[in-house]
Amino acid sequence: MSELYKEIKHVKEISNQLSDIEATINKARTQADAFGLDDLEMASLGNSAGSIKANLYTNLKTLVEIDKRERMGQEGLLDPQKKKDATLAVISELRDYQTFLVQYQKLVSQLLDKEDDIEKVVAEKRQKGEKAPTEAETKDAIEEAKSNFKEAVKEGSFLSKSIETVTSFAEKAAPYVKPLIGAAKILLQLL
Repeated sequence: MSELYKEIKHVKEISNQLSDIEATINKARTQADAFGLDDLEMASLGNSAGSIKANLYTNLKTLVEIDKRERMGQEGLLDPQKKKDATLAVISELRDYQTFLVQYQKLVSQLLDKEDDIEKVVAEKRQKGEKAPTEAETKDAIEEAKSNFKEAVKEGSFLSKSIETVTSFAEKAAPYVKPLIGAAKILLQLL
């Protein structure tokens, strides 16, 4: 598997992560007032996720075209600078993603800080006869979200390091991003 193909695969994975993150941000925005979350800040966070994803997609299309030409033996038709520029553009977006993840972690932390409010909302749903988890299921879900968040934070040291390659960044980010998104999804599913 070529290095370019690996990069393409990792950019796709990161784009999927951003889609999941956008979904959790949008769900959190629907609950912003109830939990005292800053809707403007969350809108900005959602816009950042969308912008990074769109820019990654644009650069991904370029990398896919270059990969296709390389596999067809048409390297001579390629401007070598175009491949380098596209890779550098992806790395630039990953730097933005790195900064963005710090802000997203703060959002998930804010949600975790609203544990009592979440339990109250779920209890109110049960009292109204709406479909809602039991008190024990709610507590278990919150504990699972806390565990995921702790796991993510433990893996977050890459956030302060420079990005050398797309592949190395993606491999370092995955153990951080997956539990972070998981924590947000668990909390928001309760609502």
